[in-house]
Amino acid sequence: FPKCQQLQEYAIITLSNLAACGMGKKKISESGGIEALLAAVTNHLNSVYICEKVCACMLNLVLLSKENTGLLISLGGAAAVAKVRTKWLDNDKVLIPVRILANLIGIEMSSWIDEKD
Repeated sequence: FPKCQQLQEYAIITLSNLAACGMGKKKISESGGIEALLAAVTNHLNSVYICEKVCACMLNLVLLSKENTGLLISLGGAAAVAKVRTKWLDNDKVLIPVRILANLIGIEMSSWIDEKD
């Protein structure tokens, strides 16, 4: 039910709770949770609540996880973060996790410059 905002809100709360521990992060990334979070932002970009909670959850998922950061980038996460930033430029509750996410995404992508194949 990706178009049902209330169900998406409950799903995001659940994923946020799971993202608070290493095992939960692993389960989320392995079972399509990042894709679900990105779909929630895409389908509900006009909801400040969903955008704020999704960005906070994604931040927990990528924090200290190069693997999850790479996965988020490969799934279009940078574009989703940019859309949220553009939509909610005047909302600090949204922009704080957005800025941190953008920084982590940028650090990961910058590291690719010096990688050897």
